Amino acid sequence: MVLAMFVLAGPVLQGCVSASDIMAERATRPVQTGTGGDVRKDKRISFSTQPPGKDGSLPPVTAVRSAKEPGGLRDTVVAALDYSTEVRGARTAIAAADANVEVARSGYYPTLQSEAGIGTGSSHDYGVTLSQPLYDWGRTSAQVSGAQAGRSAAFVEFSAQREQIMLDAASAYIAVARTTELERVAADELTAYQRISGLARQRTEGGYGDATEAALAQLHVDQAQSSFEETRGKIQDARSVFMSRVGRAPGALAPVPELSTTLKTALRLSGSKTGGEASLGDRADQSPSVKAALARAEKANADATAQKAELFPTLSAEAYVRGDSDDDGLNNGIGLRLNGPTLTGFSNFRRAEAARRLAEQERWNAQTSKRDVLRQVQAFLDQEPILRSRQAGLKEQRKRAVQLRDLYEDQFKTSKRTLSDLVTVQSELTQIETALINAQFDLYDLQYQAAGALGLLGNLLAIAPVSEEESALQSNGVSGSASQRQRSRPNKARACNVCALPKKAG
Repeated sequence: MVLAMFVLAGPVLQGCVSASDIMAERATRPVQTGTGGDVRKDKRISFSTQPPGKDGSLPPVTAVRSAKEPGGLRDTVVAALDYSTEVRGARTAIAAADANVEVARSGYYPTLQSEAGIGTGSSHDYGVTLSQPLYDWGRTSAQVSGAQAGRSAAFVEFSAQREQIMLDAASAYIAVARTTELERVAADELTAYQRISGLARQRTEGGYGDATEAALAQLHVDQAQSSFEETRGKIQDARSVFMSRVGRAPGALAPVPELSTTLKTALRLSGSKTGGEASLGDRADQSPSVKAALARAEKANADATAQKAELFPTLSAEAYVRGDSDDDGLNNGIGLRLNGPTLTGFSNFRRAEAARRLAEQERWNAQTSKRDVLRQVQAFLDQEPILRSRQAGLKEQRKRAVQLRDLYEDQFKTSKRTLSDLVTVQSELTQIETALINAQFDLYDLQYQAAGALGLLGNLLAIAPVSEEESALQSNGVSGSASQRQRSRPNKARACNVCALPKKAG
């Protein structure tokens, strides 16, 4: 009898769901985006960390040469990616979201329910019911779409987390390099004051000066020594931050790679969209933080649709077999069943409204993220010419200050200059060198923050993006850190004349 039940239910099941219907749900749904006002326009979001090519109006990004030097910033970033637990956690979230898609898709398949009961005496009952959903007002489809949007959001958030780890590692590298240069300036200052103190003692011993002059010179030596020790403390702080982000102590640092040229080439800020060029707004739409917010908005939209569909009854086909102690025979049959929603006050309606509000919130979050990206990029564009002009002026001032200090020291030996003159010019030289280093590394910070905000840092450092399939494999333990390092090798096909790398043959 059970076999007959399955035979009768077969045509119903085949007519209700097909493999093509299920596979059609695997297609990635469009994510709504926009540049202002209502962001639910006709654009689609790409969940790859590599910007589209000319067909997508966004030009390719090229890598910088110096970023690939052994022991340099690029190797530091790759090591941070291997060390980061945040990246591993985000990768695991992709696997969990992928499992949720399979769970949601199971709503298309039949449900088998069995039950049995025993009462007083010899009374008992049992039953088996096979139910196939026929029409549910799009609830299952919305649940699958929401799960797929959640999987896409998990991957975009993984890409955003990966970009943030790269930016944090680069910032730690820049901080160590900055404090190392400042330590050099402090050491030079200490050496200069020790030399001045020696000259003061020679003048005192030769009868050209008094003891107070030598004592004052020694006081400046002590102050320079204190400044040097303070700088060394800042280096230790920077190295500690580096260690916490990269997982190893910094070694000999290579020069920080310049990103200005390649970053501007990637931005293509001409205001025209012809010839494969893209505006700054288009680049901001491709930033990981914006894409993640839009993906969450798409998931919230699907959840709102599913919540709305739950307000309506569902139609199912059933095949059942039942029996009890009062009837020696089996009761079986096939029929249709209409199941209404379970209403608890107005909570069902409130849940649908809450899901719709959440989708609206995520769209506003996307606009907020986009404004933050534009702010960081605009800060780089505004400050870069100022900082470069300041560096040029400070270099010229440093050259003149060094010449003046050497001249003053020679004149001090012949009593034509006082100790106050030497101290003043040395203090000015130290301030100039400190300002020059800070201007240089402030520009580095702006460059890397802008690239990280746009999601271009990995591309500019020639670190290959991780696809959604690769992330799923890694989350299942198929590949490890060795494969990560393999993927992180520079892609020579990206090389071009802009970054002074040889073009790929052919």
